[in-house]
Amino acid sequence: MAAPLSRRALAQHTAEQLLAGDKQALPRLAAYIVDAGRRKEATLIARDIERALLGHGVCVATVTTARPLSAARRKEITELLKHRYTAQQVELQEQVDPMLLGGTVIKTPRDELDASLRARLSQLKSMNIKEEHE
Repeated sequence: MAAPLSRRALAQHTAEQLLAGDKQALPRLAAYIVDAGRRKEATLIARDIERALLGHGVCVATVTTARPLSAARRKEITELLKHRYTAQQVELQEQVDPMLLGGTVIKTPRDELDASLRARLSQLKSMNIKEEHE
């Protein structure tokens, strides 16, 4: 019985298949995950595939905003990510979360950029600013 592929090797292989235009790469991966009993690793494998893609110049990012992105804002975020990660291609997965109140949260395989109003208010609250009265 062969040893199972490491999570990163599996992710790298899948990323290469996706970059080659193999439309069956993800269905095959899903079947393998189920058949090999690796369902608990699925989220980690997906994250590793996104990291592998980033290494090949494709940035997959989740963008969460309080309201749907405008075309101009989408283009701005795409250009920011291309520059930040020297990516040739950016794939945005957009989510709307009214609890953000405003601003944007961008999650990439490497980091999270949180410019939401909720985060800013939380930072102000944690500063423990005291008012001085004379």
